[in-house]
Amino acid sequence: MAVYLNVLFFLPPYSIFLVRKHFFYPNEISMKQLRRLACAAYLCVAFGFPFLVQSHAFTKITTCPIVTAGGASRSVNWVDYDNDGYLDLFASNRLEGGQNNFLYRNNHDSTFTKIAAGPLVTGHSPSDGASWSDFDNDGDLDAFVGACYDTNNAFYVNDGSGNFTQMIIGQPANDRGYSENANWGDYDNDGDLDLYVTNGGSPSLGTKANFLYRNDGDGTFTKITSGGVVTKQFMETGSAFVSTSRCGEPRR
Repeated sequence: MAVYLNVLFFLPPYSIFLVRKHFFYPNEISMKQLRRLACAAYLCVAFGFPFLVQSHAFTKITTCPIVTAGGASRSVNWVDYDNDGYLDLFASNRLEGGQNNFLYRNNHDSTFTKIAAGPLVTGHSPSDGASWSDFDNDGDLDAFVGACYDTNNAFYVNDGSGNFTQMIIGQPANDRGYSENANWGDYDNDGDLDLYVTNGGSPSLGTKANFLYRNDGDGTFTKITSGGVVTKQFMETGSAFVSTSRCGEPRR
């Protein structure tokens, strides 16, 4: 198994410098060699080799629509929803009584336009985490938006030109819970993306089991109802698919 090493130095005034990244295998390097590497990196910084140091500065933007619209935002996604080669921004908002989500189209000149029409931004739901993927393999990104307070989750299909249609029948459009987050992964290795949704809970409702939807490859999903990933109930707020074997099967 590979070991990933970041050599970091904290230099006044409270700056963090990433000197170099390395991949090592335990049978190829010893702790003594690692210490030598760290010392060499420190000397490079201390005696002035700036080309080895990466640092970044940010300027706070105060006039863009992205930062002037107020909302109870819970998550954000940078996605090219209209396939123009530029990243747009989606923000999901959660108020118990409901609130519209925000979508900002990138104007290609470092400015954004707020999208005010369409079901994706007029649903007035207590939205939490959102997750985007091309679930139907048609070349554009579709959106799943989880909802809290025992409200139905929402699923939006992209038509390829940046317009969305909300799915109102079938799953996962009609499940409800305290859905906190969602992830897409091909857990059954059939070439299309499946959806896993994590649920939290409340003092009145208690905890709720998570949801797993198998993509049937025809625009529909089958809800999986057996197995520990969908029957055990915890206060869960996030998940990830990752392959932990050499065969490529994604694990949750």
